[in-house]
Amino acid sequence: MAQLLEIPRPETSSETAKAEAHSLIAATSGSFDRVKRYAVLTQFEFEESRDRERTSFANLEETLSRAEDVFASATSLAGDQAWTEWQHLPEAAKIAESEFRDAAAKRIERRATSDFVENTDAELSLAFHRWNVILQQLLENSRTALISWIAAEVQHFR
Repeated sequence: MAQLLEIPRPETSSETAKAEAHSLIAATSGSFDRVKRYAVLTQFEFEESRDRERTSFANLEETLSRAEDVFASATSLAGDQAWTEWQHLPEAAKIAESEFRDAAAKRIERRATSDFVENTDAELSLAFHRWNVILQQLLENSRTALISWIAAEVQHFR
């Protein structure tokens, strides 16, 4: 999912980015299916466990739900309309969006590996702020709302 968030990049052709995005979408969808299946199986074990373990399972379910929501948004950024919007963005907007996506991806990767470093919050906030300022100066469209939503959701990964 983190790799999907990093696509497209200003220096990558649309054809290359589309192929990579669709491959990542397929792989990530399969991963979500497996995780959901394991979560259902694990739920039975947690039903008889202590409160602390049930809380841990609830946190896992919440994280999975957030991840699925972010994945759905990242997937929509790989659709035809999103690619067309991307191609028409000014270069400064493409760079700012790529920086934000990189920061969001880094935060997801660090959280997934439990290698959480506090500065990822600051990096994500700063990248989002730069993107927001540039986009407000240049244009306003549905992409702005979608990226804003991703920023808010990724910040809630704990």
